[in-house]
Amino acid sequence: MLDIEKLIKYEYIPSELPPSFNSDLLSEHIETIIEKVNYEKVKPSKPLIFNGFKTISSRRRFAVPNPYQYINAAKILVENQTELFEIFDKTSNSLTAPSNQSTSYGKAYDRKVTNFSEVKKEVKKLYKDNLFGLKLDIQFFFDSIYTHSISWAIHSKKLSKSNTRNLDLLGNKIDASIQLLNDLQTNGILVGNAVSRIVSEILLCSVDYEIKKRDIKIDYLRYVDDYFIFTKDRAQIESIISIFREELDKYELVLNENKIEIIESPFVYGKSWVEEIKIYSSVNIEKLLEKSIIEYHKYKDISIIKYVLKIIRTNTFTKDEWDSIEPIL
Repeated sequence: MLDIEKLIKYEYIPSELPPSFNSDLLSEHIETIIEKVNYEKVKPSKPLIFNGFKTISSRRRFAVPNPYQYINAAKILVENQTELFEIFDKTSNSLTAPSNQSTSYGKAYDRKVTNFSEVKKEVKKLYKDNLFGLKLDIQFFFDSIYTHSISWAIHSKKLSKSNTRNLDLLGNKIDASIQLLNDLQTNGILVGNAVSRIVSEILLCSVDYEIKKRDIKIDYLRYVDDYFIFTKDRAQIESIISIFREELDKYELVLNENKIEIIESPFVYGKSWVEEIKIYSSVNIEKLLEKSIIEYHKYKDISIIKYVLKIIRTNTFTKDEWDSIEPIL
């Protein structure tokens, strides 16, 4: 269930910014703002853009949208959620589509999973007697979304293209509100907010539904734009990739060909370094840090360091312990 106050309070400011940046006061005055602003006369806006860390060699662009424009987009989603949930409910493959339940405290909206341990649990259920696993993701997903394709997903491409200026169509309303957030850009949507995540699910749940109709023998789940696919037949793998490629292409989305992974049973979720790091986490913090650095140099994966720092944050230290780990940190 979508609630406008929670969409503003919890996922308007990207979580990559420090906690001192928040939208608590904005959410408290949401009704007053809605009453006073004539959204038909609000002009397109340029979001505030900042670069956040993605990998050791790349950065990701996050955005803080104009609050008026963001509230407008959120309002459209909330007021039309019955129609949107018909799309989300057509498939059970998405772990990140909004759930039609009362929203839990502290969340912008409910979804099947909220963290990677829950993702792991759900993906493991797919192992069963499958012999091969396939991992796919979409290249530059949020940056590559074509805003007009939102309407295609809701109404069909044919209907949308013959009614491009008709703002009575929900898809066109959402399309226009997303463009207003981003200086009328039609290529790419802003990264780091709830509205963009919900809009992305409109597209990908529609893709999931089309894949379901293809009736291929697979078990799969999707976490945002990451696909976890399992099959019994290796001969199917190329045709599975082709089907996903074709269905994504209908919305001008492209598979990341460089990140296609094929694994054989028995399966292990995630990356091999995780289990090794877990063993060291029960030994001592200094050895854990040293192990994380060794694994980082081996895999060149910054998430190793992030993972270990999360473990360290839950600990308290004596002065002597701190003196030994501070130089490493």
